[in-house]
Amino acid sequence: MKALSVKQPWAGYIASGKKSIETRSWRTNYRGELLICASLKGDSEMLASYTEPENQFFGMALCLVNLVSCTPFYPHHKGKALCSSYGGYSWHLENIRKVFPVPVKGQLSIFNLPIETENLIEILK
Repeated sequence: MKALSVKQPWAGYIASGKKSIETRSWRTNYRGELLICASLKGDSEMLASYTEPENQFFGMALCLVNLVSCTPFYPHHKGKALCSSYGGYSWHLENIRKVFPVPVKGQLSIFNLPIETENLIEILK
């Protein structure tokens, strides 16, 4: 299973469905299912105003998404990306499904989840 580490509160906003575009400085050709994992460290400035403590896990898998496209970032992406300005690329996410929070050791870039951890991923209904 492919996975991506995202800092909090952004990972929590993806898990709640409020953020359907992830912004990155790099593009990817990968398309398909992607496990969103909350990094151990968060964006302290943004966490001060975070209002969703039920999604405020660190170092955990939070949700599965389908990465359907990667495009340059355009101003009209701001709302779905929950950001005011950004260059780089928009990763368009669909079919967001929360999972039972499982500890995951994050990495840079898209990474392969170890099979023993992958077997613990359970989609919440």
